[in-house]
Amino acid sequence: TSRGMVFATIVSHIEKLIAQGKLQGSDIAYIVTPELEKILPKLRTVFAKHGTEFLTPVYKELGEQYDYDTLRIARLIVLAENA
Repeated sequence: TSRGMVFATIVSHIEKLIAQGKLQGSDIAYIVTPELEKILPKLRTVFAKHGTEFLTPVYKELGEQYDYDTLRIARLIVLAENA
């Protein structure tokens, strides 16, 4: 990006805004791609089981089928929905 922010930095900022109650699910709904929309129910279930603090248990349970960036976006959605 123009300020040199990488994906992880941007996600981290969004996570902080969600935690502070400054963003909700409707604020970030635009980042849900049609592909992510299809797998979100499965991802929500796995996040409900393992929590949102660590991605590795979610990644492993899903058979390493989805990359970490996809899981980070899904976690944002889950956090925003539960904020």
